[in-house]
Amino acid sequence: MLALLLFAVLTARAEIVDRVVAVVEDQPILQSEVRLEAALARVPSPVPGFRALHDDPLQLAIDQTVIRITAAEISLYQPTREQVADGVSAIRASFEDDQAFATFLEDHGLDEERLATVVRRRMIVDRFLLRNLLAPPSDAAAWATECQALLDTLRPRTRIRTVDLRGNGP
Repeated sequence: MLALLLFAVLTARAEIVDRVVAVVEDQPILQSEVRLEAALARVPSPVPGFRALHDDPLQLAIDQTVIRITAAEISLYQPTREQVADGVSAIRASFEDDQAFATFLEDHGLDEERLATVVRRRMIVDRFLLRNLLAPPSDAAAWATECQALLDTLRPRTRIRTVDLRGNGP
């Protein structure tokens, strides 16, 4: 029996479920979160210019975290439960049917509660940008210029570390 147990332990392989790809201050960004952001690009946003500034989903996730840290717990930027529920409903409506939505959740290791957390976090970023940029989102060029300038001032105030595939920081 002991030999069988020892054989099972020796032949077991570790499986990487997720990995940290960046850390902003003390908040890790996981590979699964980056993949999720890329998948959520299909969902309409009140600030589409922000997401359009980012060709790299990792940089998008980093900048969203920088903004959330800056916004902290200021109530002005916090969405209500009803607004978050509406955001989840909008994502659900972007799929052709409930099965496609369920597959999306499963593919990203989400349930509705976790998706609501993701939606809430995205809403904080959207609200922060809408309150702090003077150009209207409909003026894409001016908005992108202001957004980039804002990010250029926020990033240096925040400790950002990325992690390569071998797990090494910069």
